[in-house]
Amino acid sequence: MTNQIRNKKGEVIFTYEEQHLNQVDLSRVNLREADLRAYDLSGAELAWADLSDADLSEANLSRATLSEANLYKADLSDSDLSDVDLYGANLSEANLSRATLSQATLSQANLYKADLSDSDLSDVNFYGATLSQANLYKANLSRADLHGIKLDKEQLETFTNALGLIIKE
Repeated sequence: MTNQIRNKKGEVIFTYEEQHLNQVDLSRVNLREADLRAYDLSGAELAWADLSDADLSEANLSRATLSEANLYKADLSDSDLSDVDLYGANLSEANLSRATLSQATLSQANLYKADLSDSDLSDVNFYGATLSQANLYKANLSRADLHGIKLDKEQLETFTNALGLIIKE
């Protein structure tokens, strides 16, 4: 049985034979503007895939590999990204609001202008990630590894105030 992934316009952009997408190797596949709302992609291999402008809202991507993937302006709102590998991924301007990213690896990821509001970021590895202009309003950052993150001055002030720290110039 042949299955299809369509873009937001309804055009077929990828076909596969497996019953479930989490069994398909989608690494390096062009899935730009794919409509993957509420899909089960748990454990999927999506390294180096182009998912820019894709709709992945409410998708299950837990334990998936998305290292070096392009998720520019992707909609990942309300999705499950727990224990996912996003090492070096481009998530700039992505919508990750209300997403669950607990225990995810986001080291070296680009989260410039990403919306992480109300997201569960507990135990996330952000080592060396770029968070400039990212929206972290009401995000849960408990036990997150924030070593070497890149923030703009306003965010640094927000972080230090939230943690009760004082930075002397």
